[in-house]
Amino acid sequence: MRHVPLGKNQETLTYYDYMGDGLGQKLSTKTHMHLTPTPTQRLALAVISLTLWLIAFYIIVQIIGSIPSVVAVTPPQGGGPPYSQDNTNWQHFLSQLLFVALAIFSILILALNLVFNLTRKR
Repeated sequence: MRHVPLGKNQETLTYYDYMGDGLGQKLSTKTHMHLTPTPTQRLALAVISLTLWLIAFYIIVQIIGSIPSVVAVTPPQGGGPPYSQDNTNWQHFLSQLLFVALAIFSILILALNLVFNLTRKR
């Protein structure tokens, strides 16, 4: 605590300074003790990442399932066997892109959980 005089006939102003006031106080050792995750934090990460993965899986499967694989099955004019028209290139590319995105998301979640759980105290 520092005292600053305000003038000849005035009292001193008191304020706290971060540089002083440390004499005689104990240092806190508890701040650096918990650098590793607790079991509760590891469980919360596992539950949250599993929930996010299930939501992402459900959404991606719904999007891929909504892309028609066969647009039309009709016989040509004048008869003959029916033919099928496959989906367009962008629909096929979109389904592959979503599958790759799901695979990358799954690998990232797995890696995050492994790193988070391997750093625990033994």
